[in-house]
Amino acid sequence: MTFGLEGSLEGLKSFSAGLGLSMRIGRSTSLFNATIGAKYQRTVYNTNISYSYSDNLGYHYGDADYRRNVSQIVIPAVINWNIARTDEMSFYLGVGYEHAVFMSDKQNLEYGFGDEFNMSDFYKYGNDEFVELSVPARSSIIQIGFAGRNYDWKIYYKIHQPNSGLVNQERGAIGTAFVYYF
Repeated sequence: MTFGLEGSLEGLKSFSAGLGLSMRIGRSTSLFNATIGAKYQRTVYNTNISYSYSDNLGYHYGDADYRRNVSQIVIPAVINWNIARTDEMSFYLGVGYEHAVFMSDKQNLEYGFGDEFNMSDFYKYGNDEFVELSVPARSSIIQIGFAGRNYDWKIYYKIHQPNSGLVNQERGAIGTAFVYYF
């Protein structure tokens, strides 16, 4: 069992950066090994949403910039199968699961002309994109990578799972991570 420091970057529609601790159970050159960890991850979502509404003065069109900054603790658990191995390193394929615990979620909505977007407007416009843009809390992971005694570099794809009360507009994310084991 070895412990390491992990840094990660991921995104498709959003961008995430994470930093945390990882524990590898088993040798990097054995047929199978597992990793489990915990990391702080910051995710930034940016999108532009068109809206329209009517009031007593007529029908109005415009767009709003939607920004969402989410802080969360992410707990991944992955099993790796070392496909090709030497005495020094291995090439692996892994599958796993990730659960995220929200720490903070800050939304910033602004009209296209810069005025602040009120949360009451969220319901007035009824745009489905507002309702559906959410941050996934559970994901399945598929990854490939190279591992040695003191390092692990991987590329992964996360498939976000539906969460009760949250509908994920993002269906997945592509990422890369590097772990240095002590």
